[in-house]
Formats: sequence, structure tokens, C-alpha cells
Amino acid sequence: MTKELIIVSVIASMVGAALIELLKPALKALWARINRPSPLTLQGKVQLAAQVAMQEQALERLNHMSLHSKDVFLYLFQLGLAIFMLVGAALFVFAYQPLLTAPLLIIAFLLCMVAFVEAHRLSAKNINVTKSKVQKFIDEGRAKLKLPS
Repeated sequence: MTKELIIVSVIASMVGAALIELLKPALKALWARINRPSPLTLQGKVQLAAQVAMQEQALERLNHMSLHSKDVFLYLFQLGLAIFMLVGAALFVFAYQPLLTAPLLIIAFLLCMVAFVEAHRLSAKNINVTKSKVQKFIDEGRAKLKLPS
């Protein structure tokens, strides 16, 4: 690079940085305006009510799981058994239809990831955090819908 190119690139960088600093307040205002929540339509309220109902069921299930730890182990055992059966089916199918093996193994892998995430969420250390996040979602949804707690 020549000396002139270096000087031009340094000046262009400085001008660009100055422009960004000058435009920062306007960009922040634009970003805040874009992210402002819009009022809920009837369809949005129905969807939010359905999500709140689903989260209430999830909270009920989490409360049950936190009181009955054997059910957590049974749930994780069921997931593990399903993974084992899918891998076994993939090995059996491999002999007759090798093209069907990959989808079965992919489903088994996805179930394995679900089992890891669920084991983390439902562990004794993290179940209260999970319950508080679900409760927070329910409270925010009820506030948006203006429902009593």
C-alpha cells in the first residue's frame, strides 16, 4: 500500500466513525419506535390466551414433577427407551432399506437432545428457575390480556 492509500483509508474510517456517532441518537429512536409493542388484535389475544393456557398446564406439570421426583426419572427413562428403540429400528432397517436408516438416526439424535435439555430443566437445581420463568410468562400474558391473577 502506498502512503496516500493509507492516509485515505484512515480519513475514511474517521469520517465513518464520526457519522455513526452523529447518527446514534436517531438510530436509537428509530429502533425504539420499531420495537414498540402494537396493540393486540382479537386474533393476537386468542393466540396469547392459548399460550397462557398451555403455559399454565406446563406449570402444573412442573409442580407435579418437582414434588414427585420419581416421575422425572420415569419420563427420562421413557425418552431413553424411545431413543434405544429408534436406534434398534435403524439397525434393523439398515439390512433391508439403508436409505431409511438416516431419518431414524436423526430422530433418535433429536430425541437425545430433547432428553438432555429436559434433564437439565427438570434437575433439582434448575426446576425452580424453570417454574419461575413459566410463571413470569403467565403473569405477563395475563397482564397483556388484563385477566385476574
